[in-house]
Amino acid sequence: MVLVESKEPKRSKPAALRDWSKKSNLKAERVHYTAEFTVDSNFGVPGAITVSNKHQQEFFMESITIEGFACGPVHFPCNSWIQSKKDHPGKRILFSNKVCVAFLFFFPSRNYALLEKARYG
Repeated sequence: MVLVESKEPKRSKPAALRDWSKKSNLKAERVHYTAEFTVDSNFGVPGAITVSNKHQQEFFMESITIEGFACGPVHFPCNSWIQSKKDHPGKRILFSNKVCVAFLFFFPSRNYALLEKARYG
């Protein structure tokens, strides 16, 4: 997770999907996965999340919902194919539905620099 509403993006520690291998062969319309992020209590509300796919094939990510914040769940509408790291070594950065518009319109002079910093650290 990335906090983008600060001068410097703050990152959580990486988290991996649970039970990927158990669910990888499911033939369902939707498969739900969970991951556990650990952040300091002063982290703030995440505005973006970076995703990398360490598996051999791409997958379609419909959305991400992160729970446990005082403001309620934070929703990331993705609707995107996440390419394998072997085909696309960079991380995908996905924005929450609350931050994306504010970030692009209220911080136009530093959009690209913060995006780069959020993506590559």
